[in-house]
Amino acid sequence: MGSQAMKTITPYAECSDLLKDPEQLRMAAAERGYLFFRGLFPPDDLLAVRRDVLRAAERHGFLKPGSDPEEGIARDGVYVSENAPTPEFRSYYNDVLRLRSFHALAHHPALLQVLRKLFGEPVLVHPRHICHTVFPGRKQFTTPPHQDFHPVRGTPDTWTVWTPLGDCGPELGGGLGIVPGSHLRGMIADDDDSIELEVDPDAAWVWSPTKCGDVVMFYSLSIHQARDNVSGDRIRVATSFRNQPASHPVDEHSLIPHMRWLDWDDIYADWHADDPLRYYWRSLDLHVQPHWKSDRADSAPLVESIKER
Repeated sequence: MGSQAMKTITPYAECSDLLKDPEQLRMAAAERGYLFFRGLFPPDDLLAVRRDVLRAAERHGFLKPGSDPEEGIARDGVYVSENAPTPEFRSYYNDVLRLRSFHALAHHPALLQVLRKLFGEPVLVHPRHICHTVFPGRKQFTTPPHQDFHPVRGTPDTWTVWTPLGDCGPELGGGLGIVPGSHLRGMIADDDDSIELEVDPDAAWVWSPTKCGDVVMFYSLSIHQARDNVSGDRIRVATSFRNQPASHPVDEHSLIPHMRWLDWDDIYADWHADDPLRYYWRSLDLHVQPHWKSDRADSAPLVESIKER
């Protein structure tokens, strides 16, 4: 595992002007397989989530003693990763998944407005949200090139929204590296054991440093990768939210918590009983499919349970 070298890099194509013309927006999405928006989110809305995430990191002893938690300075000798989860990471990540602010960000009106224009119909926000907490060093654990459709399935018309919680300059890895147009090749590999893809060393990539409020979104078949955090002492914090047209099929595992270490009752334990974000997808008329790795007979009870709730 680990990022691959990106020899040919050009900046992201900025797409904010396309929001005035949904047809042009869809054409750009179909051609490039990604969209990039500067300043789509109000920075304060993101910084509030960053504050909650890094306070959780502080409670778990991941931050430098005496430092401002919002600076995200890693404690010397501490390294945890979602790509090599330890019991310490698991405990921390479960606390992040319990944060209402983290889940609410995926439903931000500014984001949903773009997605409705992109899909041309109501949006299903997958509740399976991901928070990336990337420590400096250990480049072997940087997420390698892959296609999100490999683990996500359901409809290929699923788009991942990636946004940094704070400024993300080159030293922190910037945004994601994406191979524009790679989605047009379809599904490249279907290996159950690894999501990693080998990419032509001469492939043309797009990548840019990002600011707090910027958003990168990409199609499920677009090849993309993280870049190394070479800051020396700062933690990179970002989120990935997946979305699709509500009328399209959705894999059952997209409706359960990320990592599957908690269930929804665990996550919602301290939320208000009438919170509209609790189990919001259960009121929708969804076409839920058995998980792609599961035998249909084994998956049927879970699918029916999701539908009934």
